[in-house]
Amino acid sequence: SMTLAYFVKSKLPWYVLSLLIVASGFVGFRVMGAMKTPVEATPPQILVPKVQTVNAQTDIRVIPVRAEGFVRPFRSISLAAQTGGRITALHPSMESLGSFEQGEVLVQLDDRAAKTQVRSIQANLDLVQRQLQRAQDLKKSNVVSQDQLEQLESQQTQLIAQLDSAQVQLENTRVKAPFAGRVRQQVAQLGSVVGTGQSIAEIYTDQTLEVTVSLTESEAALIPGLFQGANINAEIQAQFGELSDTWLGKIQRVTPGLNAQTRTIQVTIRIQDSAPKAFPLLPNAFVNVRVLAPATDLVAIPASALQADAQVWLADGDTLRIQSVEPRYIDRDRIYLAESDALIRLPVIISTLSNARTGMQIEAIGQQNASAD
Repeated sequence: SMTLAYFVKSKLPWYVLSLLIVASGFVGFRVMGAMKTPVEATPPQILVPKVQTVNAQTDIRVIPVRAEGFVRPFRSISLAAQTGGRITALHPSMESLGSFEQGEVLVQLDDRAAKTQVRSIQANLDLVQRQLQRAQDLKKSNVVSQDQLEQLESQQTQLIAQLDSAQVQLENTRVKAPFAGRVRQQVAQLGSVVGTGQSIAEIYTDQTLEVTVSLTESEAALIPGLFQGANINAEIQAQFGELSDTWLGKIQRVTPGLNAQTRTIQVTIRIQDSAPKAFPLLPNAFVNVRVLAPATDLVAIPASALQADAQVWLADGDTLRIQSVEPRYIDRDRIYLAESDALIRLPVIISTLSNARTGMQIEAIGQQNASAD
């Protein structure tokens, strides 16, 4: 019929083409599925961090308590005479700013009047003593009364006292060195007239020097026997231009009280090192001091290894262990801790880690020792 012929001619080719497209897609899908490689599930890979460790230093004998200060002479005074007068002679050290020994005459004042006074009183005393001797002989014959004898004895006593005073005045014209030392500054010149108590020179003990440092209460508490006169050593380091050297000393005295403003304790160290040095240790020189406080039952690790809440990380085999510690003193890049079995046995981790926890897997590498300063 016309309808069937029209359908076959105009519609059938499109239906056949559509069926062919669907069939080819289905066949392609099956072929691609057959060629696909199956994906197998794999467990996630765990990254084990590598950490650097050090062994704690265990042979701790001293803690270097550090401080700073200025060198001062043990004694430093203004030299003056107890009487006034003109300077007639000076010790050679006065003009050369040199050294002198204890008891040497540093300044000689004009002593002519004092000598004259001594001679005059001595002459009167000699006369009275001769008169007294004759009176004592005549008293036996009752030629001299007891009153006359007592009057001469009184004159003798008075003249002896006057002679002692005159001799003191003569002695005061000589200004002697109260200690062995050195002249820091000459004030008065030869020939100048000085008054009683007027400064003639500044002198100091150049062979006995000290340095006073301020320690906090916690630092002072590290030094055993500090207030009982314990024999505590110290090292004093000074610089002079490009040169640097170290002197030895000992704690000499401690101020028995806290400074009201700074709340610190004043500790004075006497420098006792007489060995030859690259340069002299001068008064007012600024120095660094290390008080060597005797220590026991302590270990030392790098200060960077101390974690928050007074904890350290230890390498316990291939796992991390968090350990609480007791810090005693931090010295620059080192920290001193109370000794414990874990700190002696296990290396300390010095690497930075995030989310560190006990039992965490680690790989310890590059183990080294925490050496002393």
